[in-house]
Amino acid sequence: MFDSEPELWKQWINNQFGAGIITWNTPFLFRTKPQGSRLLICGPANHFKANAHPLTALIESDWMTMSFTMNYKLMIPNFPVRFEVGEPLFQAIPLASNTCADLETATVTYQKLEEDPEVNHSYREWDEGRRRFHQQKAKGEVKADDWQKDYFQGRDAIGREAPSDHMTKVRPPRIQFSPTTKAPQ
Repeated sequence: MFDSEPELWKQWINNQFGAGIITWNTPFLFRTKPQGSRLLICGPANHFKANAHPLTALIESDWMTMSFTMNYKLMIPNFPVRFEVGEPLFQAIPLASNTCADLETATVTYQKLEEDPEVNHSYREWDEGRRRFHQQKAKGEVKADDWQKDYFQGRDAIGREAPSDHMTKVRPPRIQFSPTTKAPQ
């Protein structure tokens, strides 16, 4: 059910898959370079909606000439979900390579933590430090909104710095508009 202009919205939203999945037909055609690059399409980061779970897809944006759909799974039948004007529906994350191919050719080894003494030591230090920190918090010795910030500050539990490419914030690129296309108002 739509609050307003149901005929308009029926052009953009449908339930073609059934099973509580609603599909938003987006008006976007993304093209990426180089060949083999992809877009990870998922729900907006840190944005939650009761009863609507965004589904994730990897699209081959290096060659496709069609728009894509964003799908949400409604979890509870007959429970209303409201999407507001201007609310984000998805995010598109560019990936420089074919992640699926990378995954299929990855070497994966299962081993016990104890088999790597250096990582085991670092993890145990972190685990014990985290446990102490939460105990201090429970006793009121640490402010309730404090946190350890090891990862955020780019260091492990024993103080070693992360590689130089450590990032805690992503600065998305500025969208450039072609000479004949105006920015939306």
